[in-house]
Amino acid sequence: MTSILLLDDSALVNDLFAAVLRSQLAVEVVPIAAVAELPGVLDLHGAFDLALVDLSFPEERTNGLDAALTIHLAHPGTTLAIITQGDAFVGDLLRDVWELLPVASVISKSAPIDFQIGQVRELLATGSAQI
Repeated sequence: MTSILLLDDSALVNDLFAAVLRSQLAVEVVPIAAVAELPGVLDLHGAFDLALVDLSFPEERTNGLDAALTIHLAHPGTTLAIITQGDAFVGDLLRDVWELLPVASVISKSAPIDFQIGQVRELLATGSAQI
C-alpha cells in the first residue's frame, strides 16, 4: 500500500488531513507531530512513498529542514514535499530546504482541500507537483 508520512506540529492538521488522505486516496498515512519522533518512526516503518513536512516546529529545537534532511538521508527514494502556511517567518527556511534537498513541491495549508488532495495525488503519481 502507498504510504505517506505527515509531519506537522498541529495535531488537528495531522488528524484531519490524514483522515482525508486515507478516505480520498486509499493510502496509509502515518502522522507525527514532532521532529523528535521522526527517527523512531523511520526505524519502525522504513521508507515512505511520500513525506509531507511542515517547516515550523516552535516547541522544538529542530525544524522542517532538519526533518526533511533526516528523511532524505535515511531514505533518499522518499519523495519530499513541504506543507506550510507560507508565513513570512518561514520564507528563508523554505528557500534553504528548496536549495539543499530534492523537494518535489510545496503545498499551502491555506489552499482549498481539493487542491491539496490533487497535489498529493500528483506527487504520488509522478513524483512532482506544480507549485
